[in-house]
Amino acid sequence: MTAPAEALRGALAFLLLPLSLVPLYFAVPRIRAEVGPPPDRAAFPVPNVEPTDAQLRRWAPLPPARGAIPVLAYHGVNDRPDHYSVTSERFAEQMAMLRKVGFEAISIGDYARFLQGANERLPERPILITFDDGRLDSYRGADKILAEAGFRATMFAIAGHIEEDSPFYSTWGELRHMMKSGRWDVQEHAGIGHANVQYDAAGHKGPAYAYRQYTEGKGLESFAQFKRRVRQDILWAKRTMTEQLPGFMPWSFAVPFGNYGQDGDTNDTRIAPFMKGLLAKHFKAVFLTEPPIYTTPTSRRAELPRMEIHSDTSTDDLYRWLRDRIPAAAPARSPADPAAVSPAG
Repeated sequence: MTAPAEALRGALAFLLLPLSLVPLYFAVPRIRAEVGPPPDRAAFPVPNVEPTDAQLRRWAPLPPARGAIPVLAYHGVNDRPDHYSVTSERFAEQMAMLRKVGFEAISIGDYARFLQGANERLPERPILITFDDGRLDSYRGADKILAEAGFRATMFAIAGHIEEDSPFYSTWGELRHMMKSGRWDVQEHAGIGHANVQYDAAGHKGPAYAYRQYTEGKGLESFAQFKRRVRQDILWAKRTMTEQLPGFMPWSFAVPFGNYGQDGDTNDTRIAPFMKGLLAKHFKAVFLTEPPIYTTPTSRRAELPRMEIHSDTSTDDLYRWLRDRIPAAAPARSPADPAAVSPAG
C-alpha cells in the first residue's frame, strides 16, 4: 500500500471519533517545502537583559547532579497577559540564571538514555527544557535566547493543530526548520486529544485522555470505545510526525493537562492503568506537570514530573526550586573538595 493510501486509511479510521473532536482534525499529512519561517513569523531578537549584581550574588552555582535531572515546562513566550506564558525578558533572564549556576541543556534522546541508567555522557548539571503545544510564540520568543545561551529545548507539538495551519501554532515546515537548527527536538503532545470533552449529562468537562465522553442522544461511550478513540489519536499523531519530520524519534510524550486519570480525576478507574500501559509501550518517557521535583532513573517513566513555569514564576523562584529540590543522594561532591569523587556513571 502506498504512503498516501495508508494515510487516507488512517484518516477514515478517525470517522469513529466523536463529532465534537472531528473539526479539530485534518487527517492526511501534507509534506511542505523545507523552508524557514517567513519574516513575520521569524524568531525575535534577544532582548537586552543584564542581571544585576545582587541577582548574580544570589545565583550561587549548584552542586553537580548527574543522577537527577530537573525538567522545566514552558508554554508561550510573549508579552501578552497570559498565565501560561513568560515574557521574552523573563525567559532570557531565566536562561542567564541557568547558565550562571552551571546547568547545560540536554536533548530528549540523552534524557531517555538517562532514564535507562546511561548518564556517563551527561554534563555535570544537566537540565531538560520543554515547551508544550507547539505554539509559534514559543519558537519566536525563545529560539535566539536559547542560541545565545548555548541551550536546546524540546517542543511537544499537537499534531492536529499543526495540520490545521493555525497561525497560533508552528507549521510542519517550521518544525522541520527548528529540528534542523540543532536547538530543538520535537515530540508528541497529542493528535487532537488536547481538548476537554463532556463526560456527563450535566455538561461537565474533563481531559479527553482521562474521561469517557458523553454525547447527547447516545450517552456515555463504552470503555472499549474510549480505548479505540485514544489509541487511534495517539498513534495517528506518532505516525504523522514520523512522516512529516525527518529524523523524528518518538522518545517521549507530554500528557495534555498532565492528566490521564492517574490522580483519580476521571469517570472510569480503568482509564489510568490502560493509559499508563499504552503510553509506556510507545514512548520511553511520559511527562506530567506534577509534582515539581527532579527526575531520576528510578522515577516512574509513565509519570515523570516537571517544574511548570508560569507568568508569575520569577527567576529567583526558579533558582530556589532548582536549589532546594535537588535529591539528597543526587549531588556529587564539589570538585574543589580534595576528597571529591567522580559521580557514578
